[in-house]
Amino acid sequence: MTDDEFGSHLRSLLCGVDRGKDLQPIMPTVSLEEMTNYLDTAFRRLQVVKSQLLKSYLKFGQNLSLAKERFVSEKEKKRVTGTWEQWLTSKTKISASYARKIIQAKALLLKYPLLQNLSLTFKELLQLRRKIDVFTRNEWRVRVELKSSPRARVLES
Repeated sequence: MTDDEFGSHLRSLLCGVDRGKDLQPIMPTVSLEEMTNYLDTAFRRLQVVKSQLLKSYLKFGQNLSLAKERFVSEKEKKRVTGTWEQWLTSKTKISASYARKIIQAKALLLKYPLLQNLSLTFKELLQLRRKIDVFTRNEWRVRVELKSSPRARVLES
């Protein structure tokens, strides 16, 4: 990839963030106690944002699944040709493998709704996906609790 191509790629990844606005206020530096309070509060905010982002991936996975179902339906009616993956990659900037991962994560989050409240990144969830499946197969009590409402109490370790 040339420098121009890389620069173009980086520009395509910009998400419309207002560069003039800080996402967090400036940390007070008057005392260590104020700094500690600020850092603790900022860290809790980040954990909430991670959980909200995971829920956004769930919604996006649901939308991808719906689009895939619609594509299959249209293909059966001979209104479209090719595969779902070909259609997706030709019409969007989403790779087929990434869409597959999002749909797999969506299935896991729907199977175990309490996981939606975890403070994990999407990548972390994907890395833990198989371990969660194996663990919940072996631990029926945890499986039942994870299937409960996302508003249920947080599991104790």
